[in-house]
Amino acid sequence: MFKQRQELLEFALQLVKAAAEQIMPHYYNCVVNTKPDGTEVTEADRRAEEVVREMITKQLPDHSILGEEFGATKNGSKTQYQWVVDPYGFV
Repeated sequence: MFKQRQELLEFALQLVKAAAEQIMPHYYNCVVNTKPDGTEVTEADRRAEEVVREMITKQLPDHSILGEEFGATKNGSKTQYQWVVDPYGFV
């Protein structure tokens, strides 16, 4: 069990690094849009979530994803593991 947890932690750190690589180029020059629900979103937010979703889907296809920008994957919470993705929290 520990080995699996350790591997998941290491993968999570890879996700953070990949998301930061998408976010940081926009850090000082960021265009903010308003979503239909009135909250703010940037292209950096969207791109970071896309990259994280791609990585999770490729490496852990049996895990589900719930993301702030793109909602839940088809399998929703019917899996043992669900990743909750909020790009704002990566920086």
